[in-house]
Amino acid sequence: MQHRNALVIASLAVPLLFLAGCTPPAPAPVTPPAASDGPSAPAEVPLPEDALLEVTATATADNGAALSLRAVVHESLAWDDPAAASLADLMSQVCDGSLETSVYQDQLWSFTRIDVTATPVDGTPAWPEGRRFHLFPIAGNDAIAADGAVVDDEDVDIAMPFCLRDKYLPGAGAGTIVLGLAGDTDEVTAAGNFTRWANTFYGFGTIEVQSQTAADVGITLSECTYAVSDLGLSLGGENESWESTSSDTVCSVGAPFTGAN
Repeated sequence: MQHRNALVIASLAVPLLFLAGCTPPAPAPVTPPAASDGPSAPAEVPLPEDALLEVTATATADNGAALSLRAVVHESLAWDDPAAASLADLMSQVCDGSLETSVYQDQLWSFTRIDVTATPVDGTPAWPEGRRFHLFPIAGNDAIAADGAVVDDEDVDIAMPFCLRDKYLPGAGAGTIVLGLAGDTDEVTAAGNFTRWANTFYGFGTIEVQSQTAADVGITLSECTYAVSDLGLSLGGENESWESTSSDTVCSVGAPFTGAN
């Protein structure tokens, strides 16, 4: 992985003392280590081989609850790749018939899976209701579908297809976002060749409008990090258009939103 701004915790090896002599002394009583008073984050999980990008952050609510956030972007798959069948099916399902196999075939779509997890930090209270955070990418550039704990924005016109709505996570849980990208397969007439995943941005946000602060929404983001894999770099990651944002309201990296792909 490249460019990780994470803290690396070194393992401390405790030496064993061996005493020489004919008669070993009686073993000394063992004092158990004192329990830590502070919260501890979940252990780091290795990235899968097809990972392009990882974004992590910690979200802390105004009641002291904390979640360890993680988004893993996987390598894009062509619309007719058997491994992409479930992703294409989900996109068709949530788009209520406006997207289907014939569209993916004609426009040479690829599908990118983004796995999102929000894990409670040990020693912190339960996550409060009404404290949700945005998941990037946002709707507008491309179609996005959600599964698992990821939910669709309900504060929109009810006629808007779910694949054109922004995605949220209301608290702890795990889910998936599927990003659909036209013209992105390895067909000779497709310009993308599985690189168009790099034309958007990924991560987490909390505010609804620019004027809001972390105090307004009751969530503070911290410890924002990202890492682009060698595979991600080979497929357009961290190109010249990429930007990263690390603040108490936004943790994101990628190509900024322009309204068109």
